[in-house]
Amino acid sequence: MKEIINEVAQNGITDEELNSARNYLISVNRFDSESLAFRASHIANLISLGYDLDFYLDRESRIAATSKDQIRALAAEWLGQENHYTHVLV
Repeated sequence: MKEIINEVAQNGITDEELNSARNYLISVNRFDSESLAFRASHIANLISLGYDLDFYLDRESRIAATSKDQIRALAAEWLGQENHYTHVLV
């Protein structure tokens, strides 16, 4: 697992991986949105965190607009060795 994380942190992702992730997230979003209870809960949570309704409504367009450069920058920031922790549960 560490090798995969390091690979993404150092080299980013491929076009195919980005498109696959976008399609997956958009599909999950549409599936989740079929439930009125989920939509109401999700919107209420976002509003309580200070987001407006447009943040919920624009999710698919934000996902579709995500670039490899954005992923590379976030991966470099958050997936570096200094952010790796190993937890041992006994």
